[in-house]
Amino acid sequence: MKITRSVQFQSKNTTNNNKSQMNKYLKPTTVAEELGINYRTLMTLVHAGEISAIKVGGSYRISRSALDQYIQNNTVNVVTL
Repeated sequence: MKITRSVQFQSKNTTNNNKSQMNKYLKPTTVAEELGINYRTLMTLVHAGEISAIKVGGSYRISRSALDQYIQNNTVNVVTL
């Protein structure tokens, strides 16, 4: 019986990879600041289900993709007359 073992090597930039992984989830204060709205307004949107969020322990986190989707869904074209 032959046992084969697969070994994966991590790149030298594992700290950079970890940082990019961590940046996928944002704090509500960061998201509120980026949207230019109040923290409470953001949390109202989260509780209404308009922006997806996860709760880790007692803290909420919002994924970058959920924020981008919210922005895309709520972007309007302004027409000047």
